[in-house]
Amino acid sequence: MNYDLFEVTKTLNNIRRNDYSVNDYKLCKSEADVLIALLEEKKKQLDIANSGFPKVIIAGNYFDGKTFPSLNNLIAAYGKHPKAGNEMKRKYQRICNDEIRMQLPEYQVKNPVILHYRYIEPRDGHYRDFPNVHAFCSKVFCDALQDCGVIPNDNPNYLLNETHDFFYLPEKWGEPYIEIYIEEVKNNV
Repeated sequence: MNYDLFEVTKTLNNIRRNDYSVNDYKLCKSEADVLIALLEEKKKQLDIANSGFPKVIIAGNYFDGKTFPSLNNLIAAYGKHPKAGNEMKRKYQRICNDEIRMQLPEYQVKNPVILHYRYIEPRDGHYRDFPNVHAFCSKVFCDALQDCGVIPNDNPNYLLNETHDFFYLPEKWGEPYIEIYIEEVKNNV
């Protein structure tokens, strides 16, 4: 199924009207409910990508064919020597600082934010542990946002939430990258 925003929205509307035929296949009610949930998630991802939110793209093979290391790699570095772990964190925070300053010069938020992360990693036979990859990237990116003056602090008063999605692409499609969208929440109640 082609996942452009128009097609996903059209399919969702057809299913919601109890027209359970998709691509000439009849669906039972439970199958339609599962498809609705999957399509709503895909629509959310497409909405974020097409939202116009400010974004930062961090691209490159900085760590073992991936963009960033995982929390497990940081813990292993700290196990070797505390300075090694600190140096690893500083290295990747500098990468984030450079990308933020290049892509969002002088950008400052006026409201609390939700950060939406999209990890595009190579499909090389194994998948990394999502929470560990996201934990490391989130830590260095949020610290970099604060260093660059985009957010005054990375505490819950300014950083409301985060979402993350992982996509795996064949290596021949280019280098891995991370997209981070910054959504300002205007009416935070």
